Amino acid sequence: MENFILYEELGAGRNSVVYKGRRKGNLNYVAIICTDKAKRPEITNHVRLSHDLDHQNIVCFYEWYETSNHLWLVVELCTGGSLESVISQDGCLSEDVVRRFGWDLVKGLKHIHELGIIFSDLTPAKILLDGSGILKFGNFCLSKAEGETLEDFFNLLSTSEEAGEGDGNNKFDDMKKRLQGSQTYSAPEVLQGSETSMQSDLWALGCIMYYMYTGEIPPVRFDSRTLCIPAYSVEKLHSLNDEQWTVFICQLCSSLEDQNPSTPPSSTAIRSRLNLLCYLCCVVGHTIIANRLINSTLVGEFVFTKDFYRSNVTLRSKVLRVMALLAQHCTELGEDSSVSEAVSTLTDLLRDNLRNTKLKQFLLPPLGEFLYLIASQEEKRGSPEGLWFVPAAAYTGLMRSLREGDDSIVHHMAAKIIENISTTVSGPSHHLGTTEIGSALWYLFTHSKVEAVRVTAISDLVLKVLRCLESPSTVTRAKAFLLLLLLIQDNTHTLLYCCQNRLVLYLERDLRKATPLRENPSQSGYLSQCLDLMIAYLSSTAPLILEEVLCVLQGVIGRRHPSTAQSRQLKHTLPTMSVVLELLSSQVFRSHIVTEEFLAQIGLLLVSVCCSITHCHPLEFLFLN
Repeated sequence: MENFILYEELGAGRNSVVYKGRRKGNLNYVAIICTDKAKRPEITNHVRLSHDLDHQNIVCFYEWYETSNHLWLVVELCTGGSLESVISQDGCLSEDVVRRFGWDLVKGLKHIHELGIIFSDLTPAKILLDGSGILKFGNFCLSKAEGETLEDFFNLLSTSEEAGEGDGNNKFDDMKKRLQGSQTYSAPEVLQGSETSMQSDLWALGCIMYYMYTGEIPPVRFDSRTLCIPAYSVEKLHSLNDEQWTVFICQLCSSLEDQNPSTPPSSTAIRSRLNLLCYLCCVVGHTIIANRLINSTLVGEFVFTKDFYRSNVTLRSKVLRVMALLAQHCTELGEDSSVSEAVSTLTDLLRDNLRNTKLKQFLLPPLGEFLYLIASQEEKRGSPEGLWFVPAAAYTGLMRSLREGDDSIVHHMAAKIIENISTTVSGPSHHLGTTEIGSALWYLFTHSKVEAVRVTAISDLVLKVLRCLESPSTVTRAKAFLLLLLLIQDNTHTLLYCCQNRLVLYLERDLRKATPLRENPSQSGYLSQCLDLMIAYLSSTAPLILEEVLCVLQGVIGRRHPSTAQSRQLKHTLPTMSVVLELLSSQVFRSHIVTEEFLAQIGLLLVSVCCSITHCHPLEFLFLN
């Protein structure tokens, strides 16, 4: 280290300090990281994985040294600080900046993955900016090579030279804590104990891009010292017996009651209730607690004190959040629960505020969660007649939210609610299968400029039409087949969605029913004609799908790394092969599809797949094999 000049300190952590530095006789500045020797395992891992990385979106590693008390890393100087500090300073980033930064991250992570490295602990703090604003991955201390497990990693570290002395079990436990990484950006399977993977890296990347656009999202906190009820932990609430639980609910309801309904609430009362609602937000995310609360008098208390909460926007939004969380995490709903009253109240608020876009964004989530809870519980109990009352105005409010206004968030929320409820076989799902809802979804699909809204809208519409295939009326089923034929024409991904939702099974069932009656057109002639049209179209579509897949694969033959456009085509086209497989597995379509030309296409497809894997020309592949 005597060959380097150290300048000002750029930053410091618990066990490390970063300096601006320069090698003597060289005018290029570098970053010099001085770390405690206790971090030898992490530093050794960083060096072994990053020393050969050469990419504009990865901090370049130069060399490392060891002195009597410290380890020293010499790396590329990034004067822009970390992405975390940039977001902290700006609050959030514009869409254009997020897009540009996201492109840097995608390119860098793609290069890392292509070299068989899993970043593992991807956070904004580990992403640095150089002087020109280019993002760079800068810390591989907790990364690993593909195929490694944590046990392999521990073994590697334990065999490093001068790994340190001490009890092996304690060192193992200490290292395990240090390698846990950030839970905020961890994929669900990692939080459940699975190993990190390239897929979990992509999850973290999505979280970071969301964080860039939305900014700091502070967790919900409450002040236990000023809480007007006992600040029981989740574990304590689990352990309460029936008598203790009753007392707790009474305290909750008493604290939520408006003591002076004739006068506006004081600032002290507002703060007290906000603190209580924040506490509830922290505990209702647990299923057992949500089940006990939603089947208590608490939901009714929210309903009966609605006038109080209407007077304060912050209180109202927090109440709606608690209600949404309750319904979302509830799995057992009692018949005497106050959910019907809650739905009625939310419906009234939605009806009175249909032109208030901001309020609708708060109202639709709890309304949707309660409607789905009711629908799923009725399906679970096999009670299509309905155990809980849902006012017709609730469905009208959803339809108007679909049709009116120009807010894409409201449109997407309403469409998602309809999609969720439509997946159940229940009273609420039947109420949504109307002409008005169908036309509203079609309008969104054809006019919305937001792709997520369009995809949700067409999925809802297709699912509703597929449900019509269960109708006892042959005319209804025939018209449903015709409408599906219209929707899937020139739209392979809609056809894929239909096949995933049993379209072929519906066709086979109706074909079996219609075959004995084909000689009597007056009974099922219309349905038979519609079935023939659908079968003819699907039979002609299979070879076209196969031809499109072949064209895409032949475009990447011989290329080790497809271009961006080719990768996009592959991701768009390859999933449609499942449509061909679905049709081939059906006796109805197999005889229509399997021809000599089709078998030749299958042969070309196999050759193309093999050539794509081996990166050789088809003639070379055939010669070698």
